[in-house]
Amino acid sequence: MEKSMPLKERHPWLILGGLITTLLSLAVFHAGQLFSFDSANFDLDRFFLGNYTIAVVWMLVASFHNVSVSGWRRLFQLEPPLYRIAITLFTISAFSLNRSLNVLGETPIWVGVYLYITYVALFVDIYADQLPQAINRAINFLAGMGTLMVFYFLLLTIPALPFSLVGGIYFGISWHMFAPLFAFLGFLGVLRKRKASDMRISFLVGLAVPIFVLIAYTIQVQQVSADLERVSASYHSSNSPLPEPVFAGQYLQDRLFSAHIMRENTPNGQFRDVFNMGSVNDPLAIIAQEFSKSLSMSKSNRAKVLAARTNLKHESQRRLWSGGNLL
Repeated sequence: MEKSMPLKERHPWLILGGLITTLLSLAVFHAGQLFSFDSANFDLDRFFLGNYTIAVVWMLVASFHNVSVSGWRRLFQLEPPLYRIAITLFTISAFSLNRSLNVLGETPIWVGVYLYITYVALFVDIYADQLPQAINRAINFLAGMGTLMVFYFLLLTIPALPFSLVGGIYFGISWHMFAPLFAFLGFLGVLRKRKASDMRISFLVGLAVPIFVLIAYTIQVQQVSADLERVSASYHSSNSPLPEPVFAGQYLQDRLFSAHIMRENTPNGQFRDVFNMGSVNDPLAIIAQEFSKSLSMSKSNRAKVLAARTNLKHESQRRLWSGGNLL
């Protein structure tokens, strides 16, 4: 009779312990952001070891809980709540490791916020049967969004999985490459347990929204690329005394994603090379570049264009408020 009850009712302390453990792991991870590390030396810093130890200890606790309930045959067949806690802890550990080794590059802030929100949805879904339908729809929507993001990281790491499996003998550290795979399965588990059509639709909408944003972003990458070529041609035919970045800053068309594109656009091919992601791993920029040609202007000059546009904007505002001539 007890086994038929949900885990959160049989052993609520285990779920609470998992939540506290996750918060502890996050605290260790963010503490590491207060320090600088020399990733070129490939030294595993103390904060990664802390995150890794927390994840391994939790995995052992969850596994032996399974043994106590169902015997050794289900040593690693974790119940969904324990599985979600485990993949969250190993995801944190994987990002902590990446901060030391810089294999996948540094992810921008928006990716971290995105993952935070979607992983919180995984936790809240543990109590889905006690929540209003509206909240459950929101959870499914966020789970759909999370599925797409972890699928992106899964695609990045697939080429390295065979090597990671073999290299796992080194304290299992290379097995962190499997974190996106298990996270992907965890997010899909939210969809699998939903039977109501409205819940499945919410999940699919969560999948679709980031795809639409990505399509819009990719279109704008192509438009910005064309704009840069047009402005460059105008500059060279005008004999303007201004530096090209300043000239481009004056005449480049303003678009919704233009600043982000100019700042984060990266060369083609990075998506296919997991070990050469560069300094920033921005999913929007990297995927969009797979379907667009690289911007003709160098990244340093694009930074100057953005600076020129900012200066022009501030100058216009200053003249507006001072009553000066805007022309």
